[in-house]
Amino acid sequence: LHEHRQILLIARVIRRGAERTVALPHNGREAVCQALTAVVLPHMQREEEVLFLQSGEDADVDALIIVLITGHRALAAHVAELCENRFDAATLEERLDALGMLLETRVRREERRLFRRLQAGAD
Repeated sequence: LHEHRQILLIARVIRRGAERTVALPHNGREAVCQALTAVVLPHMQREEEVLFLQSGEDADVDALIIVLITGHRALAAHVAELCENRFDAATLEERLDALGMLLETRVRREERRLFRRLQAGAD
């Protein structure tokens, strides 16, 4: 859960408008890419290697895992696109906002659906 809090903080930082709680530094894209590659991508890899090994015991859990792995792939593609391309300021704002929403949605889905389902099965 500690990593999820870090990811949610990253999501809040990169969301645009009133939801952005911290101003991006002048090298915003590079700072965001560094945070994403240092925290988010390794976290997703660990989840897939460890947590998602829970598949095969419950069809509902398996379906959630497939959705989340698909989401991981989409996030990784967004991160790669953001970090490998230069965008004008308006496009960068749009991409950061979309990525922030995607990060938050993914974390919340894991916490509210998958983790609760796994815990219920363990009880």
